[in-house]
Amino acid sequence: MATDGIPDLKTLTTEQAQARLDDLFVRPNDAGPDVELHLIGVEKLPRDPRAKEQDGDRPFSLLFRGPHDPVLTQGMHDLENEALPLRGLFLVPVGREEDGYRYEAVFT
Repeated sequence: MATDGIPDLKTLTTEQAQARLDDLFVRPNDAGPDVELHLIGVEKLPRDPRAKEQDGDRPFSLLFRGPHDPVLTQGMHDLENEALPLRGLFLVPVGREEDGYRYEAVFT
């Protein structure tokens, strides 16, 4: 954890993320309404057998569900959450579903 209360994404663990499952994260938007995302999944990913060293429980991904509109672009986003603010999170839109848009952030 960072000393200012904002976690360092380099040390974020699946345990910290799983504790926030179903939480609301807000992406502030100066050009319109804020975008609300719900953390809907924390998934362990297979380790690369060629990697010499891997940190902790990485790799893993966070899956979010957001509204159909507006759609966030792929790139860096700051997500506000009282218990786990995520600053500089690289989000990728992964698909439109009936109940909203899905986004993924991968931690290696």
